[in-house]
Amino acid sequence: MEPNGDGDWKPKRGRAPEGVLTEAEASARMLALVREHDAEQTLLERDAEERRRRGVTFRELAADYLDWLERVKGAKPSTLRDHRLLLAEPGQRHRRDKRTSRGLIMAMLGDRPARDMTTREIEDL
Repeated sequence: MEPNGDGDWKPKRGRAPEGVLTEAEASARMLALVREHDAEQTLLERDAEERRRRGVTFRELAADYLDWLERVKGAKPSTLRDHRLLLAEPGQRHRRDKRTSRGLIMAMLGDRPARDMTTREIEDL
């Protein structure tokens, strides 16, 4: 597109330069992006609905907590290491050696709905 002198735009004659989309190509690309976005949104909404229906598991809550601890809270590396060790999955390899985690907390609580747990159960671990 190029200005026509009257404040409007008119299609530019000839081929589009390398790396520039024509109007038809831009429309097709936009349509593809909208469809892709809609498909992703549908999956996200289904996942959110599934989580609401069944409830968040302790495993999902622990993963969100570790992410929050690192990104929002800005915890020190030693704190992150300790919390990751406590909330590790059974059989997960340690970062620096060949040993694996026993993952006692996740083995006992991982798949349980978090809303069904009590403070007492957690303290008794």
